[in-house]
Amino acid sequence: MRARFFFVLLAAAISCFAQPSEGRKYAQAQKKTAVDRWNRMSPEDRERALQRLTPERRERLRAQMDRFNNLPPEERDRLRRRYDQFRLMPPQKQARAREIFKELTELSPDRRRTLRREVERLRALPESERNARLESEDFRSRFSASERKMVRELGNLISPDPK
Repeated sequence: MRARFFFVLLAAAISCFAQPSEGRKYAQAQKKTAVDRWNRMSPEDRERALQRLTPERRERLRAQMDRFNNLPPEERDRLRRRYDQFRLMPPQKQARAREIFKELTELSPDRRRTLRREVERLRALPESERNARLESEDFRSRFSASERKMVRELGNLISPDPK
């Protein structure tokens, strides 16, 4: 659920508040995310931004922002770091990450959770241990070929959580 929530929030934020490349340099320097900008907007500015969206998307974004704002501060910080990390990826890696997250949404919630846990586990391992885990019989037996591919690719796209 968190991976899906993160991706949906990320996709909505990117599409609503995408900046030109000149602005991106400024945003990177300021370390501000779309969520931060949203939270700094006046209610009137938020409403104007929302009016540009379809009604369904508007409601999804409102619900996502409410969920994000109700998260514990450390979880919000972790998601902000992940968003910053995603934003700094080259466009082709961002596109591939979006494709993988879309594939993940097609899995059952239990499988998504299992894959998310595995990716988190792998991200915490040193490279040699990560490679050994990816080649292990336990890994092969727990995941289908397509799931193994998603886990490997996400592991390659997403670096360890910056603290």
